[in-house]
Amino acid sequence: MLNIGSLPLKMCFLVLLGAGVNVLLSEECTSRRGHMRANGTELSLKSTVDLSCWLNKSFYHRHCNIVLLQNNSIISSSSSPNSSIRTQILLNTFGRQTFNCNCKEPRPLNICGIYVDVGIAPDQPKNVSCAQYGKYGSTICSWDKGYHTYLLTTYTLWVTNETPNGTVLGEKNSTTVQTVDLRKKLDFETTYTVVVEATNKLGSNSSEPMQFTLIDIVKPHPPVDLSVSCDAFVPQNCTILWQDQQETQCFRLRYQPIHSNSWITLENLNARRYDLHDLEPKIKYEFQVSCRLLLERGLWSDWSPAFQTEAVPFEPVDVWYLKEETSSKMQNITLFWKSVNVPGTISQNFYYQVIFQNLNQMPPRTAEMSVTTDTVFSHVSLKADYNITLNSKNSRGVSPSVYITTKLGITELLPPNQVSATSMENERIVVKWEAPSSTPSSFINGYVVEWVEIPQDYHRNTSLTWFKIPVSNCTAIKDNLKPNVCYHISVFALYQDRAGKAATTTENISAKAPLTGPQIVNVTVEDGSILVSWREVPEHQKMGCIISYKIYLQKQFFSVPPDVHEISNPAPQPFCIKNIEAGASYVIWMTASTNAGESPRGNEELIYIKSGFIGVSDWVPIVTICIISTLSVFFCYIPAVRQKIFSLFSALVFGWYPDPANSTWAKEFSSTEDESSSNSTEFLSHPVRSEDPETLQIKEILIERQGFTFMDGHIYKNSETEALSMRTSNCNSLTTNITDSTGNYQLPSLYKKLIPEDRNESQVFSECLVNPLKDATEDYLPTITPAIMTSEEDSSGSELNSLPIFPISSFRRNPGFLGGKLTLDAIKMDCNSFTENPFLRAEI
Repeated sequence: MLNIGSLPLKMCFLVLLGAGVNVLLSEECTSRRGHMRANGTELSLKSTVDLSCWLNKSFYHRHCNIVLLQNNSIISSSSSPNSSIRTQILLNTFGRQTFNCNCKEPRPLNICGIYVDVGIAPDQPKNVSCAQYGKYGSTICSWDKGYHTYLLTTYTLWVTNETPNGTVLGEKNSTTVQTVDLRKKLDFETTYTVVVEATNKLGSNSSEPMQFTLIDIVKPHPPVDLSVSCDAFVPQNCTILWQDQQETQCFRLRYQPIHSNSWITLENLNARRYDLHDLEPKIKYEFQVSCRLLLERGLWSDWSPAFQTEAVPFEPVDVWYLKEETSSKMQNITLFWKSVNVPGTISQNFYYQVIFQNLNQMPPRTAEMSVTTDTVFSHVSLKADYNITLNSKNSRGVSPSVYITTKLGITELLPPNQVSATSMENERIVVKWEAPSSTPSSFINGYVVEWVEIPQDYHRNTSLTWFKIPVSNCTAIKDNLKPNVCYHISVFALYQDRAGKAATTTENISAKAPLTGPQIVNVTVEDGSILVSWREVPEHQKMGCIISYKIYLQKQFFSVPPDVHEISNPAPQPFCIKNIEAGASYVIWMTASTNAGESPRGNEELIYIKSGFIGVSDWVPIVTICIISTLSVFFCYIPAVRQKIFSLFSALVFGWYPDPANSTWAKEFSSTEDESSSNSTEFLSHPVRSEDPETLQIKEILIERQGFTFMDGHIYKNSETEALSMRTSNCNSLTTNITDSTGNYQLPSLYKKLIPEDRNESQVFSECLVNPLKDATEDYLPTITPAIMTSEEDSSGSELNSLPIFPISSFRRNPGFLGGKLTLDAIKMDCNSFTENPFLRAEI
């Protein structure tokens, strides 16, 4: 700070955009362009400020005219360029005034500026007080500053004791706040004096001295743990309790109804409790407590935080109940009621008490009590008559009770008739009904109208909206409903507080057509009908109450209109569409409708109806047969598996077959057979030579035959030509020559012609039959002679050849097979093949 004469000089700087740096002085301002001066910077109201401004000589070439501005308003200007200016301004406004000196031409330039604060001398500080917070806390003094000075004012707190020299114990300065912490330890035996002095540039002022001792300024902390307890049965009587650990001896209590401004104060209480006996049960109160150290001396503490008590709760109103049977011996009773307590003011310890007492029980009767915070209560109990007691309770007390008696004798309680709902203007719905038929009006004591917003679960829950209607009124109006929302409305008749059956309806406010249609999720064709299942329209897209659905069924690739099936809501699923044309393709879709219109179509499904309407159950045997046939064909391509299957099939189907060894002709001619076998063996062991031939005398008889009745291809396997010649030869004679054309000897035939003694003209014999037997059994099927097979055939078909019914020859192509019946008299064996084919000789 600079001093000019006896005045302090304060300096500050101001930066103006585009004008360089300007210096603002409290009394004089200097810059490179010029100077500005005032006779003071803190002046009183109605005083005059003397202002002057001039340019530096280095700035004369600019040829500018000087102007003075107050708060950006011109108050004076020079008459010629480069000259100085001086003026006096009367100060008529409190606060800071801004004065600027500018160059007007050729363009505005700031030369310098000064701030001048206009105010008054300080007011006398008043209401000086000091207090020590707590018995050992710090001492803080405060005061009222008085009016605002608009100038920088300093407040000084002087604290002196009673010593002869008036020792100054503390000097505290404050410019912004009006409280000071002494930060000194005071004793209880000394008297102290406090003075507050206020000072600024325009003057000073001091408060009246204030004397005190420490015991007089100690301010205890407020009491804690305030509580109120009331008699549950006499809620007018309440006891207020609090705690304090500061050795205080005096208390005071105040209370008032909530939202009131009239406190009732009880002074000079010497205990930490107090009993009140005149509180209103239906009024809520708030309480506060204060204390001080001594009965007559010291400062009162601040009031404790307010403690609020509840009013005694009101009894439940509009009580009614529903009764449902859950089994042959059990029932479910559901109570409904309303609370008249103000919402938001119920404390956490508020609840309802529900007491069930069985009236059919022999004395002493026991009571079952339950508690709930809801306004609905369900109780499952034995079928009996009950006396139900319902009341509400909180910390203040218990409400009056409501009593209901249930009776088992009443079973059928009829619903109201002709229930209807109509939407009105101003978002209202009017519900009307008629009294139940055949029921005297004296039996009914009211109605209950229940509202549920769909899609909420409209089964009974704790959030139902319902109200009770007097029995004389059959109309209800509900206001403030939401548009485009469907409401489920139920109306009950109350028979002595018990609700009968409900009559229901639905209604909406300003409905619109649904935004989308139902989604078909499953289509099944069954017995000439179509079963359709679908998913409902999403709730936010229903736009009101759905009253019906439509199912559209249209033939594909046809321009005929679709068949429309309309279904009322609620609709059972699946829906059955009958009389469907077979062998056609259909496209199916659905729509939903409200009172305002029909929704767009939902998803489309394509259906093809097959001829015959073969259902799923009809396909089971068909698929089973196809699988078995496919597996059979597959396994028959495997030789080993095929042989096993045929062998098992033969044993199961045909069972036992006759053995030729046990036949009649085999037993009668056993000796002849042995002889023939011996001759054959001897012949095979000693082949006939050309030089010593032997001939066997046989009798040759020719019999003409129409054709072969049966022939196994394996017997004629050696040559297809030989088999063909045997079928076509006339067999005029059976040769007895033992030499062929090449000179080789041939074996004589071991067979001779068999002619029965009693010849039947209709019997047919083989054309060339040589048999040593005289008698034969006709129409007898012998065991099939084993076929001549190669080594490869033997390895693969040995097991199959053992089959008596299905010889392998029957599965192979045999050009020599002519068909017919095979009998023993139709068998021919040529022994010449023994010498020509040793492999055949080995097989036989």
